[in-house]
Amino acid sequence: MARRQKLKLRTPPNAQPAAPVGRILAGLGVLVGLGLVVLQLGDHLLDDGTAQADPAPEAALTPASEVRPELHLRALENLRARVEIDGQVVFEGVVSGGTDRTWTAGAVTALELQDLTRATIHYDGQRVQPLGSLTTARRLEFIDDL
Repeated sequence: MARRQKLKLRTPPNAQPAAPVGRILAGLGVLVGLGLVVLQLGDHLLDDGTAQADPAPEAALTPASEVRPELHLRALENLRARVEIDGQVVFEGVVSGGTDRTWTAGAVTALELQDLTRATIHYDGQRVQPLGSLTTARRLEFIDDL
């Protein structure tokens, strides 16, 4: 029968101890991060421009001179309102609580309300929050200078 020999592995006298696990994980994290950056840059640089973009909204296809902002009024409670567009009164009366009204704005659009706490107002998609006393009658003028 053959005799088995035990091999003893010895560390050479000038060998460094194994790197701590934290350093190894940090190095792997850096490599993964660099790999992701390279993939994104490579995808961007190799793009031949044949990818189809999302279809543009219809408003984006309309020339800027034809796109008009909108005035949107939501009545939280019954309130009296008056709307003038380019000097002409287009609405004057009571807006019932819980209802929405929308008008296509002109070069100058004016909105008169008795109490701004009873309504929310949006012009061109942005919420309008006037300064000062909201419980007194106000006239808000919107000028489309674009």
